[in-house]
Amino acid sequence: MAEPNDLFGDYRLVVDGFLREDQCQELVDFAALQEDKNGFRTISILEAIKKINESHDQEITLRLFLRSSSIAKHFMQRYLNHNLYHHTTRIICKDKWDGNCFMTETGKCSNESLPQGTFHAITYLTDIEKDAGSFFPKPDEIIIRPKCGRMVTYKSSDPVGVKPFSDPDIQRCVLLNVFDNTPSQDEINHIDASLLLKKIDQQRVKVNSNDRKKVLKTLKEQGVEVTMTSKDLRGKERFVADGLASDEECEALIELANVGSVRGDGYKHQQGTVSLISPHTKHEMFQGLTVARAAKLAKEKVIGPDSVDLYLKLAEKGRLMVEKYLNLTRPLYFDFTHLVCRTAVDDEAVDRKDLSHPIHADNCLLQPDGTCLKEVPAYIQRDYSGIIYLNQEFDGGEFIFAYPNKSEQTSVKPKCGRLVGFNAADLHGVKAVLKGQRCCLAMWYTQDPNFKELAHNQAQKVLKVVHAEVEAEENDEKDNESQTSKEEGRTETSSKDTKSEDILGHSDEL
Repeated sequence: MAEPNDLFGDYRLVVDGFLREDQCQELVDFAALQEDKNGFRTISILEAIKKINESHDQEITLRLFLRSSSIAKHFMQRYLNHNLYHHTTRIICKDKWDGNCFMTETGKCSNESLPQGTFHAITYLTDIEKDAGSFFPKPDEIIIRPKCGRMVTYKSSDPVGVKPFSDPDIQRCVLLNVFDNTPSQDEINHIDASLLLKKIDQQRVKVNSNDRKKVLKTLKEQGVEVTMTSKDLRGKERFVADGLASDEECEALIELANVGSVRGDGYKHQQGTVSLISPHTKHEMFQGLTVARAAKLAKEKVIGPDSVDLYLKLAEKGRLMVEKYLNLTRPLYFDFTHLVCRTAVDDEAVDRKDLSHPIHADNCLLQPDGTCLKEVPAYIQRDYSGIIYLNQEFDGGEFIFAYPNKSEQTSVKPKCGRLVGFNAADLHGVKAVLKGQRCCLAMWYTQDPNFKELAHNQAQKVLKVVHAEVEAEENDEKDNESQTSKEEGRTETSSKDTKSEDILGHSDEL
């Protein structure tokens, strides 16, 4: 976004795209767990380790914390072309700042502390449209607006300040990375944190290997049955299972997709816009709803929390089935989850030769010679995939496995509650949807916990709050009804007493 010449100083850079919105929010929430000290909430790697030792609930956030810091470090090393070491790693959140001194990004006034390390890299975690910007005062003042995922780098000796802000709705949060040319205690803290997470992974693998039969038995008792094996599907790690969802559950999720995806996530194949027309064929509309968007809509009371609960529970059921049936030695984690519908635009176009989704693999780039390169921009972290279908009332839309020359190997007809699980490197696609709407829950899994989808965690937090609010509203309604009933009872009693007095009065008169 800006280079040294633009910023009038060596090693000064502004780079966007280091973190996504959900990642920024996760780190902000992590800092919020800390005690407020004079308007500051901060957490370091060492403090994060202590929290994880107390409870593994924030394990996914520590992974993100480490990974974000490591990416910043690698970026700086490549840019400077020499090794660097972590000197300070900290999330810093501040509610307001009155500007009574030249405050640096460390949260301290410049006259209170000497510059640390050799280079600084701050990554904003919150968006602020005005005020609270970082600024280089010399030679000409340059202000940089905070934006989630935007990283600013500079020499530690550079005077970089923070503009005042007083809006009570503003919270300014940054991920501060200070790097040095020699190792320090913070570098050791990073290593200790990585070792702790490795230990947690080893414990999880041990537990995972012991509960396979139990989980498969439970799923079978719930009506899940494998109907096609790898032999039937002509591949090594493939299967089809039926009975993962009831007709009512499928209908509820289709309704969620149709309501939520109007405001939800489709493919962004036109610059800066979300289009309902599929990027793969002009003959179909594509609608999708991510877990993150579903939770957001539940929070805004656009959709009910129960439908989002169902979304998460069915996704988890599918994940367990893929992991346990394929007898994987390491756990599967969600990498991305998407509730999607494809709808035929023209029901008369029955002679279509195109595909709803062309032949591809989920973790590599298919080449003209049939080979598949596992390299970026492919999602190389993905290891397995799963699709749970929600309906069968449409024409076409069969799922197909394919040979390297893209010819059909075998096909699967979708129906409510049917799961197709397979290795993410397997070539597959979707035949044209000729008539009607085809809906499914698509899931991509990774065995690398560092790529675990944050949205599931965040959605559970949102739903907990929403359910509590709904329960509180229901209790208030009951209390109001009870109070109204009591008041009506008192009124009725009072009315009876009055009538009794009237009768007695008349009797005396007679």
